[in-house]
Amino acid sequence: MIHYGFIEQFIGDLGRKFNIREISFDRWDAVQMVQNLEDMVDLAVNTIWPTPVTSYIPAKKEFDSCTLDGDDFDLRGREIVRYSYLGVETPVTSWTDMFEHVLKYLHSQDKSVLTTLAYSTSDSADLSAYFSSKPNGLRMALEIDSNVFAEKNTSTATKISILQRLFTLFGADPMDLVFYLKDAEKDRGAEETRNARRKRYWTYALPQIQEANRENGSFSNANPGTSNIENGYFGIGGFYVCCVANEDQARVDFILASGDAKKNKETFDFLYDRREEIAQKLGIAVEWNRADQYNSSWFLCRLKGISILNESDWPAMVGFQSEWSRKFIEVVVPMLKER
Repeated sequence: MIHYGFIEQFIGDLGRKFNIREISFDRWDAVQMVQNLEDMVDLAVNTIWPTPVTSYIPAKKEFDSCTLDGDDFDLRGREIVRYSYLGVETPVTSWTDMFEHVLKYLHSQDKSVLTTLAYSTSDSADLSAYFSSKPNGLRMALEIDSNVFAEKNTSTATKISILQRLFTLFGADPMDLVFYLKDAEKDRGAEETRNARRKRYWTYALPQIQEANRENGSFSNANPGTSNIENGYFGIGGFYVCCVANEDQARVDFILASGDAKKNKETFDFLYDRREEIAQKLGIAVEWNRADQYNSSWFLCRLKGISILNESDWPAMVGFQSEWSRKFIEVVVPMLKER
């Protein structure tokens, strides 16, 4: 049995104690009971136990960073969380992951360098010792291309040394490759969760993106990874389309990132001069970024208000990336080939 008289006295005592208006019970029908409940909740959360107010803002997590030419930086016991090359940041799970990304990108710019090393018969102490045209020619082969394999069973220091020498052969600037580091054990669980989610997203998304781009074949060689990006190549060295899946938006970027900064800027200017024509053919205005502080330039479109964290958003993200990666290539690539 509910003792309404006790409840009425209790709320009245609270009202007098906290100097709020008197709460009384004139009747006990359904409407009045709901109103009394709302009054009790309001009293509890706003007067008796109010939500604390604070001006505290958690500090943004910072990572140590160093460039490829940073010989004075001690990498022992340090893990890599992401890297930036030519102004484009890419999350990675390990130094091997970064090594693979960078080798494949360099090879996409000039296939002759790694192919020559893979078929070389030089002394084992030479750089060519880390490359082979056959997987069984290495202890743990990393496939870069058909008949081009790299040794991935090496220390972090060796991987850095290989990249430093390769950057010289490719004529690339080691200052353009930046590593962001974390402590070996910090945030391991959260990082693994993010990586698993990204892998599931791209496993779901890539078949649809590939089908949308079936005629141009730009994503035909893409495989689901743990990065938040997937790149599609269309046969113009250093230029590619990038699909991005973030926690607050999806993007499609058209990247101009050849090893020749002058070429990138001139191409950007050429396209920017035709931005109205491009916008008309696309049906939208894109965001342009010449990025004079970097070698690369890019333009993009984005879909806000969706997140890779919410699987219910995935169909919208994939639809957006499929449609605009295809449209960017259909509209822009012919202009580049006619130039």
